[in-house]
Amino acid sequence: MDNELLLVIKNYKGRKYIYGAGNLGQYLYRKLLSQDITVDGFIVDDILSDSEQSVYTMKQIIESGHKKKLLIIGYAGGYAKYNELVEQGDFDKVIELALPFDHHAHFGKEWVEANSEVLCEAERLLEDELSVHMFRAFISAVSLESVSYVRDVFDSKREYFANDVIQLGDKEAFLEVGAFQGKSVKDFANACEGKYKRIVAIEPDSDNFLKLKQNLDKWQIDAELYNVGCWNKHDYLSFDSDDKISRLSDEGQTKIEVDKLDNIIGSKEISLINLGVSVAQREILLGAQDIISSCKPKMVIFLGSAKEELFTIPLLLKEIRQDYKLYMRFVDCMPSRFFLFAV
Repeated sequence: MDNELLLVIKNYKGRKYIYGAGNLGQYLYRKLLSQDITVDGFIVDDILSDSEQSVYTMKQIIESGHKKKLLIIGYAGGYAKYNELVEQGDFDKVIELALPFDHHAHFGKEWVEANSEVLCEAERLLEDELSVHMFRAFISAVSLESVSYVRDVFDSKREYFANDVIQLGDKEAFLEVGAFQGKSVKDFANACEGKYKRIVAIEPDSDNFLKLKQNLDKWQIDAELYNVGCWNKHDYLSFDSDDKISRLSDEGQTKIEVDKLDNIIGSKEISLINLGVSVAQREILLGAQDIISSCKPKMVIFLGSAKEELFTIPLLLKEIRQDYKLYMRFVDCMPSRFFLFAV
């Protein structure tokens, strides 16, 4: 998180609100609290929030009569509204953090210059000019810590699973790696209008796995569930169960079982893989070479926390299957919502 913006928030003499009460909003709330910065509540578009803190609608805050107000954007959809929020003038300051997550990779211009040759090599593997624009926008947004580069190329009409790159059929066999509590599985089922061949969901965190199972039962979505982590071999690794941002981490307090996707899935047919985890993408892909080689699944791979992964992942996919076509897209108007699509 930008230290200068933290100082602006801390020194602001007025009411402070976070726009969004989900994962990012709660993460920012805890981060600010750790810096002895308190906020006066959360603003949400839908008042049906499970937040334990004070939650308001935008209309309630605007009509509250408080003249000095600061707004911190705390959900992905809010970044696309930044210019509109500033122009409306209901808040003295509207703050957007280009790199809100401390555990995501950060890099500056020096790293970009030092790795320019291999970054250019990865760029040459991309299939269209839009991907090149997206790739460069991500690098600029992260290295210069500015969301404006993403806004310049973002298209709000682009959907996650059904877009200009991915076209879904009615017999898809879907594999979700890092299913969390099931949102992406639900999004996939909705995108297919409930017509698919198979859903396989993998989630290593025990609490999230229980919630995943409960949610899928509630949504009446049939899926094969695996409570295990993914890696390039069978092992037991340190895991950080940090509330809603669980991940493999050397600093993790628990150990989880991990294995190759090739071992977990076996000979099951897979037509689409959603790799939404923020770490270990390369190791997971190395453990899925049999699936990739035999099934040639469409893939959506999270790169929003990437650094070296910006070139290692495209190069690895081309090494496993030379005939993959690679695209890069933002699915929300923030740097961390950056994905590699392989078809």
